[in-house]
Amino acid sequence: MALPTYLERVGLSVVREGIAIIPVHGVGNLAKWWRFFSAYEIPVFAVFDNDAHGEDADGTRRLDLLSALGVAEGEAGEIMQSVDVTITASFMAFPKTFEVTMRELFQPEYVALEAQAAEQFQLLSKPLVARYVAENLGQPAASAGWDLYSNLAEAVRRVAARM
Repeated sequence: MALPTYLERVGLSVVREGIAIIPVHGVGNLAKWWRFFSAYEIPVFAVFDNDAHGEDADGTRRLDLLSALGVAEGEAGEIMQSVDVTITASFMAFPKTFEVTMRELFQPEYVALEAQAAEQFQLLSKPLVARYVAENLGQPAASAGWDLYSNLAEAVRRVAARM
């Protein structure tokens, strides 16, 4: 829910550009949707995190996705272990969970806005909190966080241009 807001704030209107951001509810579902859309020649750009807990503790689902994206097994292991955000022509991988990465990139403002969302509006849903924070972060300026979203916007534009 937050990605369209971040992209809009760095100058990419997903609505105006005809880009759909589709939640697939877990990294385990990404590979099948990638294959489905690719079979119909619909350009796809995948965004996922490398959260090694929960549904993909052993990494098999991320390996399946990276394999579908054409990433060699050795390189996939490096991406899954990276401490940096990875942006390629076809995907972006957060090194940890989305929320942990955003807290690191936009500290201390991100944490304060998360607390404000919980206290003032009783927002407990991670997607709603993330969207609230995205809408209320200070103006985009030179920072690691806004640079990340500018780079993501450029990668998405290149994929969308293939339509």
